[in-house]
Amino acid sequence: MTNPTTNSTIARLAPGLIAVCFDRALGILVPVRQGLATNARISDLHVIALSDCVDYLERVSAAWSDEARDAAPDEYDVLQDAIARASALMRECSKATNSRFEEHSSAVADFADFLVESAYRPPDAAEALQQAEAAADGGDASAFEAFKLIIPTARVIMNPLAGRSDDKDQDVRQGDGDISSVESTDEVLRDLDSLIGLAEVKADVKRLIAFISLQEKRKSAGLAPLDVAHHLVFVGPPGTGKTTVARIYGRLLRSLGVLETGGVVEAARGDLVAEYVGQTAVKTGVLIDKALGGVLFIDEAYSLAPKDAGADFGHEAIEVLLKRMEDQREQLAVIVAGYPVEMDRFISSNPGLESRFTNRISFPSYSEDDLVTVFASKLKEDGMQAGPESMSSARAIIKVALSDNSPSFGNARFVRKLCETAYRNQAARLMPVAEPTITDLTTLKPEDIVYDD
Repeated sequence: MTNPTTNSTIARLAPGLIAVCFDRALGILVPVRQGLATNARISDLHVIALSDCVDYLERVSAAWSDEARDAAPDEYDVLQDAIARASALMRECSKATNSRFEEHSSAVADFADFLVESAYRPPDAAEALQQAEAAADGGDASAFEAFKLIIPTARVIMNPLAGRSDDKDQDVRQGDGDISSVESTDEVLRDLDSLIGLAEVKADVKRLIAFISLQEKRKSAGLAPLDVAHHLVFVGPPGTGKTTVARIYGRLLRSLGVLETGGVVEAARGDLVAEYVGQTAVKTGVLIDKALGGVLFIDEAYSLAPKDAGADFGHEAIEVLLKRMEDQREQLAVIVAGYPVEMDRFISSNPGLESRFTNRISFPSYSEDDLVTVFASKLKEDGMQAGPESMSSARAIIKVALSDNSPSFGNARFVRKLCETAYRNQAARLMPVAEPTITDLTTLKPEDIVYDD
């Protein structure tokens, strides 16, 4: 149980988090309005939008720690109420037909009003979290404890797609940029260079960007630009930086004026394929609409064309995707990613895929030294530290894991899990300590760093 000071800090942060969470949930309901403009089946759009909304709210709920729930019970109850309302509304819409469009639209509007009314406006969540982190840096142990308890929730809230897949590639990032401001190509390339390892990947991306940039110079010189395909295939094992590089690629295309926003919408099969006939095209179209102006990143894309699957709905999603890639090629870049063999089968499964995805970048597994650097970077990101003996323990575990040569080895994801296990072990070690110091709270010892398979 947290102490009263920590409870007070969490209680101050929680309303801001709920406010931002409900703002994000309102944004997820946008597909219903898009459907009105496209004459899509309104009932289908209601169900899809509400399903995404419920999925997001449930992931926010799951991210709350028990201690944070105890410290902010009112906010947690409001969140559960929102989940219950959205779930009930989704079930009701899924039973009915378009003939009840007005009734459904009114009910969805009422739910949106509930979100607006419940998201009363305290200080912004991001600002509150920055204040808590600053207090921790200033030596306020209770603020640090509160920050550690609530940050998992904040990360899910700030990114509605966070946690949708198990890809934690962004943890290998040493630098990040803000796509809300205009960046120069050189600035973004510096972020690319700051990534751990990935020498060949960096070289491939730079060659591609150089080619795209040269076409602008050809136009300025009165020459016809050569045809440029912005779509990419990323192949490699999990946890090797594919998502991170996709984000940087989007920013690079924006810096060159190729894409308007350069933002990345991450997706997996479940975000494109629906359960019933006629819904997959709508669901895929809505997701592509969200990605316009930026990059659509589809992880494990081969799952859209399962081997020997017959009449799988994934093929419908592929056909919609191919048409939109051609019709809106100036507004969209698509990156498909997955294991090399599976992606070869996926691309060869449809002539349209072969013609549109002509650029391939291979992501190798990290070396032992790279993964140790990832471990140290993750600790720094989380405000933690480890001495030489502790780092030696981490290296030994990483070395054993690499020696297995498993194709499914998680690379940076493995390191993330190693860190999370170490944090739990540290917490158990400090449980009997009545008043741990800042050093106690931020330092891992060798006995904390063990791998829990």
